Amino acid sequence: MYINSENSKFDLLTNKDGKFILISDPKIKTLSFYKMGYYPKKIRVEELIKTDTIYLDEQPIELAQVEIKLNIIDTIVKDKRFYLDDYLVLPNQDFLIITSKINIPGFEISYYKWHKGVTCTKKIKNEGSGSIFKDCFNNAHVVTKDYSRQIFFESDSTFNFLPKYSRSRFDSTLAKVVLRVDTTVVISSSQAPVKIKQQYFDLKKNSPFLSYIMVSKNSRKNVYTVMYNKELREMLKYEIYDSESMAAEAKALGGSGDSEVKREAKMDLFFTKIAAPIYAPVFLKNDTIVIFNFQENLIVFLNKSGQIIKEVDLDHKELSTFRNFEIIYDAPGQRFYFKTKDSDRSTLSLLNIYSGKIAKKIHLEKVFAKNIQIVNGKIYYIVKEKEWDDTSYLYQQN
Repeated sequence: MYINSENSKFDLLTNKDGKFILISDPKIKTLSFYKMGYYPKKIRVEELIKTDTIYLDEQPIELAQVEIKLNIIDTIVKDKRFYLDDYLVLPNQDFLIITSKINIPGFEISYYKWHKGVTCTKKIKNEGSGSIFKDCFNNAHVVTKDYSRQIFFESDSTFNFLPKYSRSRFDSTLAKVVLRVDTTVVISSSQAPVKIKQQYFDLKKNSPFLSYIMVSKNSRKNVYTVMYNKELREMLKYEIYDSESMAAEAKALGGSGDSEVKREAKMDLFFTKIAAPIYAPVFLKNDTIVIFNFQENLIVFLNKSGQIIKEVDLDHKELSTFRNFEIIYDAPGQRFYFKTKDSDRSTLSLLNIYSGKIAKKIHLEKVFAKNIQIVNGKIYYIVKEKEWDDTSYLYQQN
C-alpha cells in the first residue's frame, strides 16, 4: 500500500502484510492511502493514532461502454512514434508499457490506459534495453542489464520507482522466488552454468538438475527436483566422450583447424539446443502447487506442505517439446495454455492439466504474436507488422 501526505513531502510503502511505522511530524495533518484495485482514503493523523487497522473499499473495475457486437481482435497500442518492447497487463486492465525510439539512447516506461493513452512516463537512460518482471508477490519490476527497480503505484494513473539495485542481486534473490504459499515461499535452486573457454566457441555447460525448496521463517526443505532424464544423461555422457575422442584424434593427426571448429560447433549446439537449461515451471492453483516436469513428461500436483498428491502423464505426442515452448497460466481464469514457437510463428492450445492432453487449439489472429499474456480468457500479444519495420503493436484477442 502507498501512503503519502497532503503536501506530498512524505511517501511511504507498507510491507507485504500492510504494516508500517509512522514517525511523528507536526507538519503532517492528513495521510492518503492507496492500493491498486481499491478506493483511495484520506485520514487525519489525529484519527489515525486511535486505530491500529485501516480498511480500504474495493473498487469495481468499470468497463468502457461497448456495443453488443464484440470484435475478435482489438488494438490496444498502435503508435508509429515509438517501438513497443514489452508490456504488463495490470489488475485494473490498464497497462505498463516499455517503449524506445530509434537513435535515442535508453527507453521509457509508461502507464497506459486503453482509449486514453499514456498518463505517466519515466525515462531510463544509459542502461540499454529493459523488460518488465512480475514477481510472485504481484509486484512489477523494470529490469535492465545492470539494474532492477521495483514499481509502486501512486494512483490509478501514476507510478514511481523504489531505489534501484544491482541486477546480480536481483537475479540471486527475488528472481529465484517463484511462488508464495501462505507464509512460505518456494525458491528455485540449481548449479550455475559452467563456462568452458575453447578456441573457437565458448561453451556453457548447463546444470543437469533444478530443485524447488520451500522456505519459511523456521524451516527449509526440498520439495521437488527435476533432472535430465535417463536418455539425455546417456547422450550427455557419450557426447562429451565422442568430443574428447575427436579432439585427441585431430591432435594425433597434427591438428586440423577445420575438424576442431566442427567439434566445438557440435558441442555448442548440443548444450544450447539439447542439454539446455531445465524448464520446469511451477504455479499455484487454488491450494495446489502444480509443477510441469517435461524431462519425465509429468504434471506433478503437491499440497501446500509440499507433499506429492498426484501425478499426471503429459501427452508427449500432442505436446511436442522439440520446438521452443512455454506454459502460460491465466491465474484469474485458472486455465493453463501450451505455447510453441517455430521461427516467428506462435501456436497456442488450451491444456487440461488433469488429463495431460490438449483440450482445444486456439486460433491466433496474428500468427507472428510474441510475449503472449492471458488474463481472464483474453489473449494479449505484441506483433511486428512489417518485416522491414521494427514498429510493433499491442493487441487484445477476445
